Amino acid sequence: MNPIVFDGCMGWLHDAPGTRGVVLCQALGHEAMWSHKSMLRLASQLARNGMPTLRFDYHGTGDSAGSDDDPARLEMWVGNVIAATRKLREITGVREIVLVGLRFGATLAALASQVLKDDEALAGLVLLAPVVGGRSYLRELKVLHKNWRAEVDVETEPGEGEDFQDTLGHRLYRETLDQIHSINLVGTNERPAPRILILDPFGREGERLAARYLELGSEVELRPFAEYMDLMVESIYACDPRTAFDHLVLWVQVGMPERRFAARVEPLPARILSGETREMPLRIDGVDGSPERELYGVLCEPVSGSRRGPLVVILNTGANYHVGDGRLAVVFARRLATQGITSVRLDVSGVGETPSANWVDTKTPLYSSRAIEDVAHAADWLAGYGYPSVALFGICSGAYLGIHAAAVSPHIDCVMAVNLQRFIWADNQTLEQMLGKQGQSMQLYMRSARSIEKWLNVLRGRSHVRAKLRIVGGRLAKRAGIAVANLAHDVVKVQFGTTGRAQSLAAQLDRKGVEVRLIYGRFNRGLEELHTFFGRGGSRLRRYSHIRVEALDKIDHSLVARTARERVFEQAEKYFADFDGAAPSSGAQETGTLNEQLNFTLSARARAEHG
Repeated sequence: MNPIVFDGCMGWLHDAPGTRGVVLCQALGHEAMWSHKSMLRLASQLARNGMPTLRFDYHGTGDSAGSDDDPARLEMWVGNVIAATRKLREITGVREIVLVGLRFGATLAALASQVLKDDEALAGLVLLAPVVGGRSYLRELKVLHKNWRAEVDVETEPGEGEDFQDTLGHRLYRETLDQIHSINLVGTNERPAPRILILDPFGREGERLAARYLELGSEVELRPFAEYMDLMVESIYACDPRTAFDHLVLWVQVGMPERRFAARVEPLPARILSGETREMPLRIDGVDGSPERELYGVLCEPVSGSRRGPLVVILNTGANYHVGDGRLAVVFARRLATQGITSVRLDVSGVGETPSANWVDTKTPLYSSRAIEDVAHAADWLAGYGYPSVALFGICSGAYLGIHAAAVSPHIDCVMAVNLQRFIWADNQTLEQMLGKQGQSMQLYMRSARSIEKWLNVLRGRSHVRAKLRIVGGRLAKRAGIAVANLAHDVVKVQFGTTGRAQSLAAQLDRKGVEVRLIYGRFNRGLEELHTFFGRGGSRLRRYSHIRVEALDKIDHSLVARTARERVFEQAEKYFADFDGAAPSSGAQETGTLNEQLNFTLSARARAEHG
């Protein structure tokens, strides 16, 4: 897999020695996040079967240049698909191209095929759960976001619904909304491709589209997409639609020319320039030099001007890859760069672009010791390029990895941990058990107990009060047990169980002098964990001079709401910019930016890999 750049888009080429290539057009917004790992595996599967395959991020999405408020989004995205086909032909010499798209990516592939219809190289079109009508698609996004809003305590932004529409952190502005609203693939008047495969989970729309393409003279195969619901769920739960992918690969191979030759690959590094920032993909050497433990990241640094603060490593939230929900990590990294702060968006083992190397763990990869080791190793590796001080920024599981990696790495000097849910992960606990026991925060339960409407819902049978009482009772019992353990720690200096490990972690961070900021939303469930182990508001942490706790209003768990992320970004930017003793070393100043230092190393590696 080799990163490449074209038209301001970041792409990944999965090279192979075939003469028929595939361009993968990913979904849009949250659906791209949820399906990312599966699309990566599909690209690898196609390449293993002799078809060079190019994945990429549309302009203003993912790691590509641009922003969601740039004009003419739909035209740009269709143009990106066309540019991707040309780039793939240019660097590999393939003679035929098949476009494969998922959800709105399938729609973009279909629209691009209208432009490419006279190009003899377009051999086929694969549409996975295509968005046939823009109007129904936007309605679906609106309902999804409304349901999410009903569960969180965040502010409504002025103009929402009129000037723009948000869906789980991803924003479409009015111009783009109007363009999408007008899409109707069934209304097309020209044959898009000679062969078309449609995998449809919805029934009626797929049938109508297949019938239209048949009328236009295409050879069409319509199949059900039974695994769609297993694919299109949050990243942590998403499963590969293996049956669908296996059939897709066989379908693409039909009639493929037998002649093969070695693919030509553009060497690393590939750079993205976006405003005042410059970005480059990184391959971080594996732990103990093992190629199976190699990590993927994206370096973001200022193009010019003075540099300050530590190098900030932005960690994965849950199983979401390094871009982050609503492109959060990309936006944050580029904001830091405008203030002179360099950052790296990191994927730990089994997440995003970092391979799992057949590694399986019930905690994979959110709370595992391997992921902690990845983060600590990445910090040490990056410090070797002239930044002796490394800071970590993480949300939820990323916050957990951050505080534990900081406890063992000599180069991590500060951590901002947002909505930390667990201080200690029990050895026998599974992720499923943790998620199943979460419930709401005690503050929300107490607030609900004072609500007349909530009690009316109980009387109407709309609220499962017994289940909630069991959760509250279990939490109170846990608090009582930990209170006894804390007393034992204070009086006789004895540590035991999870409580002792949590106390030990806090003490170790403080002894190392790691500056830790624990940031919580006012009603976040993580405050329960803080209260349980360290007293209300983290009162027992006040004995440590390097650990601070703060609760903020209107902050959702993953910073999906833009008003919430703005509050946290402001805190983080000031925290990292003002951090003392973290300036790059004199060696880094003399030899240039981290990007320039890595350029030689990565280019040499690429030449060695590809001759």
